[in-house]
Amino acid sequence: LNQLKEIENYPGLSRLEGPELIQDLQKHMDLLDIKVTQGKVQTILKNPDGFEVVSDIDQYQTKAVIVATGLVNKGENIPGEKEFQGKGVSYCATCDGNFFKGMDVAVYGNNDVALEETLYLSGVVSRVKLVVNSDELKGEKETVDAIKKTENIDVYLNSVVKEIKGNDWYVTSVVIDTNGEEQEIEVAGVFPYEQVI
Repeated sequence: LNQLKEIENYPGLSRLEGPELIQDLQKHMDLLDIKVTQGKVQTILKNPDGFEVVSDIDQYQTKAVIVATGLVNKGENIPGEKEFQGKGVSYCATCDGNFFKGMDVAVYGNNDVALEETLYLSGVVSRVKLVVNSDELKGEKETVDAIKKTENIDVYLNSVVKEIKGNDWYVTSVVIDTNGEEQEIEVAGVFPYEQVI
């Protein structure tokens, strides 16, 4: 939630930012006197009365368990991706987008995360090169329509990122393959979301 710039599909609220929702949830839990703890869950055990959740700091007895793991990036599959992490490769547009103000960046992916991050970046950077491994954008209709109307977003359909290139300090370009034809595009940053699950 903390990384989401805008949330438009939360019941009862038309539009808000992720950090704002986190603050509101925290205030609500405080009003209800709900204790919040942090830790890594090691095991969840079923017992006759419900569940026992064992974390690295304590054990909890509960009637129900909600597993909300968030998104996982299964990346580092593109040649150059691992080498340029922190040097132009990022997985969080709201965290790192401002580093690329006035520059061109590439976003690779065709899912809600990739499309939402593309829209966010379009308000920060000079141009966004959205590389999509499909013949159409796949995401919420409102997001897809917004991308199609945004002038500084270039969409490369039926394309894959083959390589991320750079020098000793930072990313300088991406090589993309569009229907068997390769081209190199100059960018200062790359946001790979193709492997987000």
